[in-house]
Amino acid sequence: MTARRPLALVVAGLVAGVALTGTGVVVLRDRDGARPATATGKAGVALSAEGRELVGLLEKGLEATYHARYQSVLADPRAEGTRMTMDVWRRGALTRQEVAVQAQTTRTRTATFQLPPQTFQCSQVGDNPWSCKPPSDAKAITPPEAEIREELGRGAIKARDESIAGVPVRCFTFPAGGDLSETCLMKDGALARMTTASSRFDLVAFSSAVTDDAFVLPAAAG
Repeated sequence: MTARRPLALVVAGLVAGVALTGTGVVVLRDRDGARPATATGKAGVALSAEGRELVGLLEKGLEATYHARYQSVLADPRAEGTRMTMDVWRRGALTRQEVAVQAQTTRTRTATFQLPPQTFQCSQVGDNPWSCKPPSDAKAITPPEAEIREELGRGAIKARDESIAGVPVRCFTFPAGGDLSETCLMKDGALARMTTASSRFDLVAFSSAVTDDAFVLPAAAG
């Protein structure tokens, strides 16, 4: 089962990609191209030029190999003093997402490993040892690709060029009223920014080098 989480806590994953039909209607596909379905579960969503550009970048992002680090800005004033960073490693079908939250004197880290056909969840509090759940107890996250596709049916989006962490990106602004207000992608489709009503994640570091040890669990699952 796939667990739906706030956009602030999701990141690139392994699930369905995006493809365009010859008529400019967006449809979804798995990484192997199987089981097509429309983006909204209806007849399809006709896309603007900006929408087609966004879909094309998302498609490229599914094939990208990278390690990216993001810094979060939380809108809730109650979160003042809380620092959140997120690291994402991606290579082929393998994805690791790690979120670190520093709240006053307490630090917690949560890592999700999507290692097909299994998903593992691991956590650490302070300097205590890591612990990992067995695959049967771990839930896959909803990646931003899926979250972004859901926004394509809400109305026209606007696109502009920007630079984040010294990297040129393409930013897309969504109509008001939804959870997602803006997303920015690098030229290879990797996520550079995601802005919602409650938070914003900005890219602060990026590398195209990902080694095997990035996908090794920090503790035995069980």
